[in-house]
Amino acid sequence: MSKLGIERLVALEVGLQQERLKEPSGMGAMPFGG
Repeated sequence: MSKLGIERLVALEVGLQQERLKEPSGMGAMPFGG
């Protein structure tokens, strides 16, 4: 995988984590990737 692809995946994961922090829910403990 290219470095740019990895950076995009990291940015996506961070964005999802930030959205979970803004909207707490029971799904927050679910590991990323599902």
